[in-house]
Amino acid sequence: MSSLMMALIAALCFTVGGIFMKLSDGLTKLWPSVAIFVLFAVGAILNTLLVKRGGELGAAYTIIVGLEAVLAFVFGVILFGEDRSWPRLLGVALIMGGLLLLRK
Repeated sequence: MSSLMMALIAALCFTVGGIFMKLSDGLTKLWPSVAIFVLFAVGAILNTLLVKRGGELGAAYTIIVGLEAVLAFVFGVILFGEDRSWPRLLGVALIMGGLLLLRK
């Protein structure tokens, strides 16, 4: 699996874990709470494997967190009807630009 694919899957795991955080109602609902821990563990394992492959910690971590931020924004808008104002869209564009600068 390519490093970019691993980073994307890790970010997706963290993002979907965040969605389940919202759905767990403060860890009071069992299955959403279990999903949080499973998804975060898978994301952390993939992040660890990326760094082991020789990726720089700062770049690998920042790319995953940046992808997670973009995905969280997209899922928030789609699933929860969150605001998609021009300043927020500009912020997402800036994050994506930073990700392009960090990749090898």
